[in-house]
Amino acid sequence: MGLREIEKDIELKAKMREKSPKFMIKELEVMLNSLKDLRYRLQNFEKKYGDLIVENSEYQEKLKEIRSEIGVSEIYSENTKDKPSTLEKITGKGSFYNQLGVQILNLVKKKTIETGGIMTLAEVVLMINQGRPNEIVSALDVIRALNILEKAEVIPGVKKLDSGIKIVEFIPVELTPDQSIILNLASTTGSITMEKIIMKTNWTQDRIERALEFLIENNMAKLDISYATGKRYYFPGLGG
Repeated sequence: MGLREIEKDIELKAKMREKSPKFMIKELEVMLNSLKDLRYRLQNFEKKYGDLIVENSEYQEKLKEIRSEIGVSEIYSENTKDKPSTLEKITGKGSFYNQLGVQILNLVKKKTIETGGIMTLAEVVLMINQGRPNEIVSALDVIRALNILEKAEVIPGVKKLDSGIKIVEFIPVELTPDQSIILNLASTTGSITMEKIIMKTNWTQDRIERALEFLIENNMAKLDISYATGKRYYFPGLGG
């Protein structure tokens, strides 16, 4: 290769180096536009098929994977409604309640080990309103969202205890009458002692321990032992 050819080769490479950043930026812009378009299409898809997504856990998991890959954190992350429309309030149905139901499920999943899959309605309302910058979600709106989940057989539903307190069951657990009675007794304070259960029921200690053992194994109750109060059973899902 002669001197002239070497000079031309150097000039060509220099020009290519000058163009490379421009090409890189252009390619990056195309990628970003494609990503924005994909996120927009995904959000429209979820908005369009919101009812079906709520009813099918397989759809939810698949969309969760897709959102994770493209950096979209939640369903309707940019289109979440702060409050229901007038029509939605009248019918108790609509995208607001579908979105709210999904939000509740996502938050409850993080607390399942702690609560055993049961929470008072009041705890659910507090949970969903934590960190909401705008409109406060009412208990009625939460109930409507839960009713949609129950009808879709996503959760067992809302149950009213004899104490008058409403609890939400997110995981199907078959409670015996004894376990239900203990849950009812603990619902007003979120905790209970062996002595109080005996006083209220006249059951033997063995009978009570069998019922409590199941509740502890299913993370519905936690045993705390202290010198001051002795044995006390706390129910995190009931505010204990």
